[in-house]
Amino acid sequence: MGSDVSVVKRSQRYLHTELQETPVSYRYWYTWRRPLPTAAGGGGAGAPERPYELVVFGASGFTGQFVVEEVARAAGGGELRGALRWAVAGRRREKLQAVLERAAERLGKAALGAEVGVLLCDVGDAASLAAAARQTRLVLNCVGPSRFFGEPVVEACVENGASCIDVSGEPRFLEGMYLQYDGTAAEKGVYVIGSCGFDSIPADLGVLYTRDKLKGTLTAVESFLTVQSGPEGSCVHDGTWKSAVYGLADQDNLRKLRKRIGCAPVPVVGAKLKRRYKKQDLCFTIRN
Repeated sequence: MGSDVSVVKRSQRYLHTELQETPVSYRYWYTWRRPLPTAAGGGGAGAPERPYELVVFGASGFTGQFVVEEVARAAGGGELRGALRWAVAGRRREKLQAVLERAAERLGKAALGAEVGVLLCDVGDAASLAAAARQTRLVLNCVGPSRFFGEPVVEACVENGASCIDVSGEPRFLEGMYLQYDGTAAEKGVYVIGSCGFDSIPADLGVLYTRDKLKGTLTAVESFLTVQSGPEGSCVHDGTWKSAVYGLADQDNLRKLRKRIGCAPVPVVGAKLKRRYKKQDLCFTIRN
């Protein structure tokens, strides 16, 4: 795009073809690409080192506890280049400590060690979020639903030179943050990357794997998801349920937002695939 600041637009047509009846121009999510910071956060070569390279915010929540375990596994398994300086963040110290203890137990360790910091902050306290963002190069945000709790984290990160990754799959939030904070993120030299969770990563990896292995030109991918339940049945997490309900109720505002963004439709390549699911495939039982 002739600049070191660009927006990657990826059509879900190639990822989730069951959504194809929705116009392709309405199926984007964004990765805000910035020059990689040369020092802590978005500072230049003379910027001071920050205490942590990564902070997991919302570490004691449903999603956060699994993220903490995986970060601890990667940090202690020799997969990274050198030791990882990281911390967990949330509202209550005792809950954060409990998550660290649980992760250590599941990984077969006595403790995770003093290399893991504990930061106290709250989405309702802007000063605490700013203080946490100033201590790290990257915040991995696990607090949701993002439409209610995501913007304060993005704002704190962008304003204080920290990159931000979240697991949100909520288009209204993702695209709204792009419109509001893209310019400031560019000035600060930081990344804001959404959809880094179940909604996107498995599909992206599957498409890339298929493209690399296919002897020909990949024009479309049809994906299927099978959900298996245990003896107690199935349920939906409260945060996921709220994200879905409010997202469906807010479609009109989402369309208006996308008109403001003004993205051009991605060209259709090859034959358009037809939906093949049956109505019973979409039935779920919600248990309280």
